[in-house]
Amino acid sequence: MSAFFTQLDWQYPWALLLVLQPAAMRLLLRMKRGRMLSYASPGLRPWAIVTDETAAKSRGGWLDILFWLLLSLALAGPRLSAQPAASLGPPPRQDVSMVVVLNVGDSMSAADVAPDRLNRARLELLDLLRKLRGERVGLVVFAGTPGLVIPPTNDYAVFQEFLSLSDGKLIEEARGSQAGSALALAAQLLKGDKAVSRGVLLVSDADENSFGGETGAEALAGAKAVKDAGISLFVLGVVADGTSDARLRELAAAGKGVYAPVRDGDGEWRTLYDDGIGALASRFRPPPSPDNWRLLYPWLLVPALLILALRNFRVRNLALLAVPLLAFVLAMPDSARAADKPEQLAWQAYRSRDYVQAQLLYAQVPGAAGRMGKGASAYRRKDYAYASQQFTAALLEARKPSETADALFNLGNAQFMAGRFETAVEAFRDVLRYRPDDPGVRANLELAVAKQPTKAPSGAEGIPGRRGRGVGGATGEEIADKPVTMEEEKDKGPLMTLDESELARKAVEGKGQTAAAIKQAAGRLGGEIAYRAAAKKLELVEDQPSKLLSTLLKFEQERRADRSTQ
Repeated sequence: MSAFFTQLDWQYPWALLLVLQPAAMRLLLRMKRGRMLSYASPGLRPWAIVTDETAAKSRGGWLDILFWLLLSLALAGPRLSAQPAASLGPPPRQDVSMVVVLNVGDSMSAADVAPDRLNRARLELLDLLRKLRGERVGLVVFAGTPGLVIPPTNDYAVFQEFLSLSDGKLIEEARGSQAGSALALAAQLLKGDKAVSRGVLLVSDADENSFGGETGAEALAGAKAVKDAGISLFVLGVVADGTSDARLRELAAAGKGVYAPVRDGDGEWRTLYDDGIGALASRFRPPPSPDNWRLLYPWLLVPALLILALRNFRVRNLALLAVPLLAFVLAMPDSARAADKPEQLAWQAYRSRDYVQAQLLYAQVPGAAGRMGKGASAYRRKDYAYASQQFTAALLEARKPSETADALFNLGNAQFMAGRFETAVEAFRDVLRYRPDDPGVRANLELAVAKQPTKAPSGAEGIPGRRGRGVGGATGEEIADKPVTMEEEKDKGPLMTLDESELARKAVEGKGQTAAAIKQAAGRLGGEIAYRAAAKKLELVEDQPSKLLSTLLKFEQERRADRSTQ
């Protein structure tokens, strides 16, 4: 029964005021009673004014009160959320925010916990991501100093990417530990968060240099700051069997939090998530879509109409009214149960852009439709590798040519976004076997073909930055596919020009142009050459996310230091 009231929602709660109608009418009659009694002399009142007993009988008494009660409840729009059905798992908890505080100091490189402490911590956090149900999660790392890597987000693919970059190299002075400062930074970050519930998860070893002496006192102060901010504290100890973790237990106790050590199996997350983070309060409600609710007003409106019939119709007319009402009542369960279909609920979650919940719901839909839904949800979350796996599974389970074509088309899109252009080309070409006249498929195929890397065959010669015949183009063709012109005769001039206008040609040859015109053409020529040189340099640019993140953390630390001295 408690679960029923938890899921109950009122679409128009103001309509409940109608229940006061009988009381309002009685109050209005009492206010006018004086004027009514002055209408006739006392001897004539029984014939001129209806008595209280007669009025009560004419109004139907309790039947009128019950009618208005049922009518007001029906008009208020009672409905049950179809999303959190027990068979479909709990609803998303996007109003819960959490910050993971990860120790990346020197002590985390010890291998007493396989494969080593830091990598074990990463693996444990990946297990946590699989258990999350929409909670927003951020990441703070600390060693010599703390740094904010990513604020709370429900894009777990982004969190996983930054987690893989988190190690001691991010912090210039990675010796020692400032767990207290890191906890204080996490608490400060969550103070401005408007989530219903907030939590901090500390993941660290129990090294004496990190939680003993002065640094230990600072860590206890940081745990107390988390508690004083009304934030729940959870501690995951990356410690081997037989290793003392008393310091971490003291830290959890100081913050009124929960502690669990890493162990084989899933016991630590049953303690920290199932009984801890997952139990934090959440007020999530599905989006107010008509297809996403089970409407209850007919169950209140039908008895209200029956009472109205009893009050105003003769008994022999009730049979005529009961037939359509009975058919209406019998038809309601089927329409209500239709909202419980997992595929429909998954589609509603997908349409409302809740792709995490949609992916979870589509996992319960069998066949190619379920795999396509999981793949589409993962694609929207930019998890293209997982989306490709699901579209491949949908391709294997497809039973109709249309399903095969859809799976191949989506697989091509996922491979394209993942940078696997050759595989995308193959997928799009296979789609054309089923849809030879589809302009969208042909457009995507052309894009994928254009993105394919062109490699010169062995022994081919070419000018760097140009394509030549050996690599699939004409001699002198630019990488940017913009045609160029070269002088027909070598004695006309030593230069090659990218500007094909008559003005530029004469400027290069120095024929009949003023100094201003020559300068204008030379400026255009110089701009084109600079652009081509910059484009060539971009080919040599190397992505270094770890170095970039380390620089950003250093900049953020300096900015916090400047604010603290002001």
